[in-house]
Order: sequence, then C-alpha cells, then structure tokens
Amino acid sequence: MTRLKVIVNKLNIRKSPVSDFAHKGNVVGVLLKDAVFESVGEITNELGKWYKDRDGFYYWGKGVEEISSVIETRNFLVEEIKSNADNIGWGLRKLSIKNFWQDAGNEGENITIAILDTGISSIHPDFDFTKITRFNILNGDKLAEDTNGHGSHVAGIIGAQGKKVTGTAPKANLLVIKIAENEGSWDIENVVKGIQHAIDAQADIISISGEFSELEPSLELLRKKVAEASAKGIVTIASAGNNFNDFPVESFPAAFDECISVGSIKQDGTRADSSSHSTKLDVVAPGEEILSTWIGVDYHVDSGTSMATPMVSGIVAVLKSFAKANLNRVLTPSEIQVILNKSADDEGVLGFDTSYGFGIVNPTAALKMLNI
Repeated sequence: MTRLKVIVNKLNIRKSPVSDFAHKGNVVGVLLKDAVFESVGEITNELGKWYKDRDGFYYWGKGVEEISSVIETRNFLVEEIKSNADNIGWGLRKLSIKNFWQDAGNEGENITIAILDTGISSIHPDFDFTKITRFNILNGDKLAEDTNGHGSHVAGIIGAQGKKVTGTAPKANLLVIKIAENEGSWDIENVVKGIQHAIDAQADIISISGEFSELEPSLELLRKKVAEASAKGIVTIASAGNNFNDFPVESFPAAFDECISVGSIKQDGTRADSSSHSTKLDVVAPGEEILSTWIGVDYHVDSGTSMATPMVSGIVAVLKSFAKANLNRVLTPSEIQVILNKSADDEGVLGFDTSYGFGIVNPTAALKMLNI
C-alpha cells in the first residue's frame, strides 16, 4: 500500500465534485489523518486530480509525495491499545483523569448526558447499556443504531467502560439521540428536535459534535432552543468546528453565548491545525488521534473538535456529580462556563485568544474552584 502526502489547494475543498468531475477513477486517494492519504488507484504526480477525505470532502490536488515512514491509522490504533495497559488514552492521561476522578469521588454518577449525533452501536462491548437510553429523532425508534461511526466514537469518549478504551465519565447516564444518518448531513430542525427531547428527558448536559454556519436560515430556531435548555439548567457543550482557517469563523451552536465552545489540541498541547479560531471559543481539549468505539464491535482513531467536545462533556458531568453529592448544589450553565474558563491552563497569547480560548481545560483545577 502506498502512503503519500497530497499537496492540496484548501480553497478548493468541496462537499461534492464539480460538474466536470469525469468519473470515480479520478478520486485517487482517501485521507486517513492530517494530510496523509492511502492510495485507492494508480498514483501519479499529475495536477488536476481529486482526493476525497474521510468526511466526504473533495480536495483539488496539486501533486503528491510518497512518505513511507508515515504510521498508518490502523497501526496507530493497534499500538495505542497495546501501549495502554489501563486503557486510558493519551487525551485522558493529559487531563490526569484518574486523579480527577479520585479527587471528585465519582466518575459521572447520577448525571445524564444527552449526545446528539448519528446514534450508537447497539452491540459494542465497551458500552454499559444499563446506563444508556436511546431515541431516533428521524423515525421514532428506540434503538438509534449508528451506521456511520461518528456517534459511536463520540459516545465512547464519554462512556466507554474500559475494555479497550475508557471514557471521561464512564458511570454517567447517556441519552443517545440520533439526529442524522451521517456526520455531514445534519440539519438544524432535527438538532432542535433533539435538544427538545433532551429537555423533556431532563438531561443535565447536552453534547453536540457538529456545527452550522451563520448563513443557515433556521439558525434562530437553534438559538432559541439552546437558550431554552440553558434556562432550564441544562449545560450545552458544542464543537467549535474544523475549518483550517487562520482567522476567526464562528460556528453554531458553539458560538451562542449560552453554549460552551470547545476547540481541539494535539498531543504536544498545541492547537490542532484544523481547529477553528473563534471569538466565542471557551476552552480546548484533546481531539487529535483519539481512539474510541466505532460501529459494530470495532474501534477507530479519529480527530477534530468533535472528539474534544465529549472530553469536556464528561468532565462537566463529574463536576456536576461532585456538586450534587458534596455541596448539595446544582451547578448552573453559567457557573460551569465560568469555572471551566477560569481554571483552564492559559496557552497562546496571555489571556483569552481565538486559538485556545481561555486555555486547555484543567479538570483538577476546576474541581478545586468548587472546593474553595
């Protein structure tokens, strides 16, 4: 198998190929991670080739370069499993999650996190289905089977039980609400319905690993529903987006004032290249090359603010569980937002910036703020 780096013009990223896209044979590579592609056909160094990434976006290629030393995604997955005897991934280790759980005295107990996404694998061994409730907004069924993988991956980052991976809040209750078949085909109306279902079910937290632009005509419906959830004491946490731009681009619902906006960092603690700059960014969290659950009984490595968001959602569940059990308090959405922002480890320029927000989320420091 050939491994190559594709030199692409990011200005020509498209969700679908142009009308003169001749045939599928022109898609000569599939993105595995970052800018590393696995060949699916004859590899040439010609201009004018299209490449398709794992999210279904097409890139107009400007040449390729073979890089045999690149670690393939599946090899990374195997090594990540082998190297972690306790099944704690790099993101949770960076957050010192075990110390956080010990200090908090819980792992998310008695807190319900609503996950709005593509559903969940109903047979995965790393889920505790006694703690999971499911509902499919699209057709009303109570299985919410995931055929895409994105939803299962997000759910595992929060609730995986430690057979091969561990979530940030493995003892929290999950309310999995399927709002789309595929990660790239969300619409606002179904997200609004999903939020309403979470409100009706009295969820404590809503986790949304998806985003819309300010040009969406139904954006006001989403804003009102997020505001309604906040007024009822529900914390909404959403991904800031992955647009590769070097200037702020606001994505919603993350950019709403009532929402906690989450960006992504790499293993070295620097901002992930894809993580959106935003004037509404609250915190960043591990989001690159995150190993988690997938469809069926599989595991998968994925990257993006979609992965960073459930990291923060699980942390918030532990904080809320601690406050309930030890302080007899229900932390409000605004309190949670202030605590996360003030306790974050500042990165980038001093103070708030559009790359890191208020900094890298620090669960232990956030907990200490509650103990003052």
